[in-house]
Amino acid sequence: MVNPAPNVSVTTSNSLICVGQSVILTSSGANVYLWSTSAIGSIIMVSPTVTTVYNVTGTNANGCTATFSITQNVSICTEFGDPNKLNPQISIYPNPNNGLFAISLPQFSENTSVHIFNSLGQLLIHEKLNSEFSTFNLQNYSNGIYFIKVVADNVLLLNSRIIKE
Repeated sequence: MVNPAPNVSVTTSNSLICVGQSVILTSSGANVYLWSTSAIGSIIMVSPTVTTVYNVTGTNANGCTATFSITQNVSICTEFGDPNKLNPQISIYPNPNNGLFAISLPQFSENTSVHIFNSLGQLLIHEKLNSEFSTFNLQNYSNGIYFIKVVADNVLLLNSRIIKE
């Protein structure tokens, strides 16, 4: 009997980003995922400076593998303003911080989630928000820069970074 290969797929949180922005790639259809970036896991964050093809190889419970490719488009984006602040009503404070910080989201939706990544693009926290105000704790992680994504109904609302001192 031949076991079937997994049906691996990948989605991006934003099909077109500006240089300097980051995007979340989410894979599904397998049990274990290995990305062309060497990251492991179903969700990664990338910050390409040019249009880039990302590959993910998924392995199912039977050990069978399949690879899926996705192209992340990147634009120079010459418009004014902060490309990381997609929604000026969302605030993260304090920043810098000691690992404890809050996110204030005045226009809260029940389908809103926060993704927190380390500087290697590894997902540390993925949490669905329950209210307009949420607190987060990174005190068990090392000092450095962390990337915050706020997504509601598959729309990226915030792409920002914090500094833990």
